[in-house]
Amino acid sequence: MYYYGARYYDPRISIFVSVDPLAEQTMTPYQYVNNNPIMFTDPTGMSAEGAGPPVRPGFLLMPVYKTRTYSYMGTTHKSKDIVGYKFRPSAVHLLSLVSGVKAEYIKNAKVEFSRFGSGGSSLTTGSGVNNSTITHYPEKGDIWTDPIYTIAFFTRNAHEVGHIPHLKDGNEAHMDQSILEYTLNLLYTGEWHDGPFSFKEKEADVGENTFEDFNEFVNEYYGENNLKKLFENTKNTEEDKIKRIDTWWKKYREERPKIKIKD
Repeated sequence: MYYYGARYYDPRISIFVSVDPLAEQTMTPYQYVNNNPIMFTDPTGMSAEGAGPPVRPGFLLMPVYKTRTYSYMGTTHKSKDIVGYKFRPSAVHLLSLVSGVKAEYIKNAKVEFSRFGSGGSSLTTGSGVNNSTITHYPEKGDIWTDPIYTIAFFTRNAHEVGHIPHLKDGNEAHMDQSILEYTLNLLYTGEWHDGPFSFKEKEADVGENTFEDFNEFVNEYYGENNLKKLFENTKNTEEDKIKRIDTWWKKYREERPKIKIKD
């Protein structure tokens, strides 16, 4: 049996005998390169190239680990695997401010990445407001947690967390209502996503629009790219970031009193 740094491979039966540590990015926990060795490669055993972005939490996210225990031929093995991501406390704080969504809901949200979806899109699902999952589908080659995307990724999530309150009656009710709104848009305008019946999207847009305005305000009052620099400066603790955000936010609300946000 061979160990490849992520999974054990048994050459006698030609399969990996341990669970893929990135199983959530694959079709099944025991298959190799999505059962398509012509299209994909997996030199490290971590994930098929093209099946998902590398594990790089960036400045807004932190990995969530789970210890798995499994037995093989009488021997017990343990692996500490990344099963998803959560927002860092400072990101939770700012996302809550701009969206008006309770920080508790955002703190409990799980963030995932997948290649199996419409490239460039995102989707918020879950059984309830305290059990939501935000799944991002980057275009091939894009790594949304890369520093070049810090503000853009923040903007996207400022929108997505706005959908968390829509899960108050469960995922099925949320999806049914969304499909109804999109269908009405198509029937009346031919535009499914941003038509006049997209009430859920308009509610989620509040966070996105407010974040963009807040970022512009910080650029004007405190210096170009200061919000981005605040999050990317590794010397800043989460507490440092939150205190600075509160200072900027207080000034922002004084200068932009007409912005409709649930403080």
